[in-house]
Amino acid sequence: MAPLAGSAWGQRALAAALVFIGIPAILSISAFWQEAPIREGEPSPRTVLAPDPIRVDDPETTERERRNAAESVEPVRVPDNDARAEIVQKVQDTFARVAKAREPASGDGGGQLTRTEQVASLIEQLDLNVEVIRALVALDDAELGIVTEQTVEMARELAQRDFSAEELQQTIDRIDALLVLRDFPGDVGQTAVKPILADALQPTVRVDEEATAAARERAAAAVVPLEKSFAPGAPIVQVGDVVTDVQMAALRTRGLEGANPWVTAAQALALTSAIAAAMAFYLRAYRREMWGSARLVLLLSVLVVLFTLTLQAVVLLTAGSGSLMYLLPAGAFVMLATILFDPPVGVLVTVPISTVVAFLAPGRPGITAFAALSCLASVPLVSRLSARGALRRAAWQATLAYGAVAGVLAAGFDEPGDIG
Repeated sequence: MAPLAGSAWGQRALAAALVFIGIPAILSISAFWQEAPIREGEPSPRTVLAPDPIRVDDPETTERERRNAAESVEPVRVPDNDARAEIVQKVQDTFARVAKAREPASGDGGGQLTRTEQVASLIEQLDLNVEVIRALVALDDAELGIVTEQTVEMARELAQRDFSAEELQQTIDRIDALLVLRDFPGDVGQTAVKPILADALQPTVRVDEEATAAARERAAAAVVPLEKSFAPGAPIVQVGDVVTDVQMAALRTRGLEGANPWVTAAQALALTSAIAAAMAFYLRAYRREMWGSARLVLLLSVLVVLFTLTLQAVVLLTAGSGSLMYLLPAGAFVMLATILFDPPVGVLVTVPISTVVAFLAPGRPGITAFAALSCLASVPLVSRLSARGALRRAAWQATLAYGAVAGVLAAGFDEPGDIG
């Protein structure tokens, strides 16, 4: 009896080692495989591909688009009536000084100034080129009256136009077109009228800074927050690239940023301990015969370890890709557990299977649900096997059921392209 007892204790010890050492070690493989964790603002230690479509907010792009929208808003311009009046007034003042210079000097014996004296006097009074002044002085009184009247009319016409400081030179260039419509003596239009008008012109509109700022704020606010998309298989971050906040957010949505592998190992040990305690409590309360058999406990432990190893292999080989994760043979292990033990134990095995799937595929509720549903659907298919043909029939029935469940879950949780 002693050898048997020793053998039973040895089997239980082996089962405990498989559960409390083997399963956490297997669940930690990917954490150690991934090397160091990825941190924002630092070069990435590895290339990470998107396992499925990922969309995250892109604040940088959103802010850039908002700046572009604000900058595209033209400044709000308002008329500057004072500037309009000053243009006309300056032209009138110029001709008034020219006319004043022609009047006889006051005092005894005063006479009209000579043209040379008029030019000298006007040079001191007007900020105009000497050639312009000479052209004005050379006009007789009748000609000066005509030039004065028409130039003031042109000044009024130009003052009614809206132009900013940036558009001032364009307005000056348009004076030539207006001169063609006027009948000035000789070439005085080009030599005198145009310089006088050019000197008098100033912007007739000004920018309303407050209204412009408000309009630009409204344009920026109208830009909806933008998202950054990563297609399945596309690199979220390349090895050596400095990780941006958007890339980091994408990694976090799928738990791909990595972490201290020893922390993952501790989490795996805690999870395994909780699962083992729950299953032990169930077996001891409802399956005493099985709990009392060290051989059956060891066999159940081996089955769960094999599934965990298979799951880890699928995760590593598929890189967590969306549709390929549905290749997970969870239902096959539950079928095996149901055949080796009984249907209640087959249902019981659904618990560790679904839990470790959730642990290795975080953020993938579709995969976790697929594992749980395929497990539960497998139990009735093999509960009453009486012949090899019945097993084959259960296999193809399970295949159809798994495909249907996977398609529904892919449609609900993944991209339409994953349904096929």
